[in-house]
Amino acid sequence: PEKPGPRADFSAAIQKCFAAFKLAVAVIGQHEAPQLIRYQVKPAPGVKVVSLANRADDLRVALALPQPPMIEPAKGSVVIDIPKETADVVFWRDITRDPAYTAQDSPVSFPIGIGLYNRIVTADLADSNMCHALVAGASGSGKSEFLKCLVASLVTKNAPDTLRLSLIDPKILTFGGLTDIVHLAEPVITDVKKAIPCLREAVKEMDRRYRMLAKDGHENLTE
Repeated sequence: PEKPGPRADFSAAIQKCFAAFKLAVAVIGQHEAPQLIRYQVKPAPGVKVVSLANRADDLRVALALPQPPMIEPAKGSVVIDIPKETADVVFWRDITRDPAYTAQDSPVSFPIGIGLYNRIVTADLADSNMCHALVAGASGSGKSEFLKCLVASLVTKNAPDTLRLSLIDPKILTFGGLTDIVHLAEPVITDVKKAIPCLREAVKEMDRRYRMLAKDGHENLTE
């Protein structure tokens, strides 16, 4: 797809909108991320943060935004997050080739996406703070695509003898293109009733691995 053209700069419009309510501010910086543009605003002496936050709806009207911007205090400034009308596309293949990602040596780390300051955000299932994940969002927000990228990330970093996957797909279509990968411990499960035995076996396997780790004196998969 073509790269998006230059984004509108709302710096002057933000200052003008606040000035109409006798709130003097100066835009001191901005950062563009795939889904939004963050403006850093410095309030004049005596201007309260809450007064700026209360003008979110007015900013929405003045800047013709589809929804009110998020306004909150930050270190030395107030940040205003303005969502883009169309989010930029972030490709899995580009992230997984980035040195910031390839430098990680954990076999069960995977990219989550691009953060606010255009740095790759990753998670690691070997980290005790990240060993469980809940993927949530509205319809069409990209949950299924993220899950497929997660599986692809793990498969590309591991051989079948070190990674076995059990995939449960009640929607049938999410993992339809992964039925032939050799890392599957069993065929993709689409029947909810068959998922229960699979989860019970997973609990048994988890307990077995905990005991194995404890016996060898290890606390996580990386060790």
